[in-house]
Amino acid sequence: MEVLNSYWIGEDGKHHYFEIILVDPVHPSVIKDPKINWITDVSHKRRVLRGKTSAGRKGRGLHKKGKGTEKIRPSIRAHGNKGK
Repeated sequence: MEVLNSYWIGEDGKHHYFEIILVDPVHPSVIKDPKINWITDVSHKRRVLRGKTSAGRKGRGLHKKGKGTEKIRPSIRAHGNKGK
């Protein structure tokens, strides 16, 4: 199972709740569907661990552009962890 994306649902006084969308890359219906079969490629394995989902990109500061974001691309590590 691969994580396609996740999003915030809500929170109470103690917990935050998120919904995670999982996709089975070896399922026949996923392989046949032209909109989602890109996830079956080996280059998309373990996307969540590499910060490729929407929440991971937001955590790395990649939802912003322009002034103040010079040190977040190509990666935070490439600029000596000065991007955040």
